[in-house]
Amino acid sequence: LSIQNRDLESDNQLSIAVLADSHQNYKDLDNVIGQVNDTPNLDMVVMLGDFTNKSYNFEYDQFLTFWTKLR
Repeated sequence: LSIQNRDLESDNQLSIAVLADSHQNYKDLDNVIGQVNDTPNLDMVVMLGDFTNKSYNFEYDQFLTFWTKLR
């Protein structure tokens, strides 16, 4: 969960990007993270899960390599 410092009371709007089921599709995840980073006035990003296929530690490590690119 990532929340930006914005005054939500000024516009009464909350902009949320919701991602899910990336599994090990890191090329698409990288593209989506790029799109999210290019989205103006985004307040929050929520990842609903399924980061991996088998829950191996190396899968989580690979996921984090891409997820940490999120601004």
